[in-house]
Parts: sequence; structure tokens; C-alpha cells
Amino acid sequence: MRGLVNSLLVLFLTAILLNGFVDTSTIVPPQDEELESERIVTLATEGRDHEDDTAIGEDDIVLVGAVTVFMFPQLIIPAGVLYVWASSLASDQPESGIPNTFDANDAAASVSAATDDTLMVLTWNYAEQDLNWAFVVMKLSVGDNTYDCALVDGEGDCIISQDGDDDALWEMDEFLVLSENDVDICSDGCEIEIFISYRGNVVAGDSYVPVQ
Repeated sequence: MRGLVNSLLVLFLTAILLNGFVDTSTIVPPQDEELESERIVTLATEGRDHEDDTAIGEDDIVLVGAVTVFMFPQLIIPAGVLYVWASSLASDQPESGIPNTFDANDAAASVSAATDDTLMVLTWNYAEQDLNWAFVVMKLSVGDNTYDCALVDGEGDCIISQDGDDDALWEMDEFLVLSENDVDICSDGCEIEIFISYRGNVVAGDSYVPVQ
């Protein structure tokens, strides 16, 4: 195993030098570059026929680490920059779940055979953030039929009316009213299943609402 480590070290040093990542003049004086390169290669390869190849010891790790840090200190800074960049990118990703939970209740008005009945009212049971309507999906199901819901200016089977100040957001302090939009979703009392997701994550809340 030590022989493998030494071989990898030689390849690593050679690749770095050939690709111009290191200015060898900053490591040794120009007149000693050739001698220093030969000394490093000799140090890395010597003893491979006399050491046990079945295990890697602490001296192997120290050898690789010490030579890398000593010869290429400028690589430490890019590594730190990459770590900061990766951490920042991860923090900008959306959360895997939505903390908000909603309540859905039958509206006061009774349903009929008409196609503009008011069906239910939605309120937040708990909310930590406003939801951008551009990423909200809301569907109603009755039996085998599924209906898409959309804002008043949208083209859905049911219309979402809101009372908040910002029409682009489902705000934490507002309630919604769902009504039929030229479709008879429920005409004589029924149990409506409701599904809501945000950015692909299910928003928790009442799954079934009895509507009369």
C-alpha cells in the first residue's frame, strides 16, 4: 500500500508541475530546481521494495500531507473558497418541507345543481411563511373526478378568492374561498378531497371536507 501511495504522490506532483499550477521558482532557487525535483521523486519512490504493501501507516499520510502543504500552499486557499461556495449554495436551496398547515371547512352557503356554488373556506392553522402562488398547486377530487383550482383571473374548474393585500402571495394572515367555475363539482352534498402542494412539497392540512 505504501508503494501505491508513493506512486500516486509522484503522479500528483508531476501533473501539478506539468500543468503550470505551481511556479517552481517560489519553492527552490532556479539553479536547484532540477536537483530538487530529482530528490522529491527519489524520496517518494525509495524503499517501495522493502516496505510492507499490505497496509498504510501514519508515515504515509504524513508524507502525502506534508509534501502537499509544503510544496503547494496556494491550493489551500482555493479549497477554502470552494467550501464557502458550496455551503452558500446549500443554504440557498428550498427547504424539503413546508411548515404551514391549513384548515378547510364547509362554506356557509348550500351547494346546488348550479355551477357557481361556494364550496369551502381555507384558513391557516399554523403558518411561518407566505406562499408564492406561482408555485402552489391546488386540486379537489370528488369520487373519480379531479378538478384544478386557480386564482380568480385563472382558468380552473374551481376559483380561489383571497382577501390578502398581495395577490401574488397566499399570505399568513388571510383566508381563501373556493367556488365552482362553470363546473358542477358538488350538487347535493358530498365529501371533497383537497390536495395542496408548494414547490413540489405537500402542504399539510385537512384531506377531506364534507360539503353540504
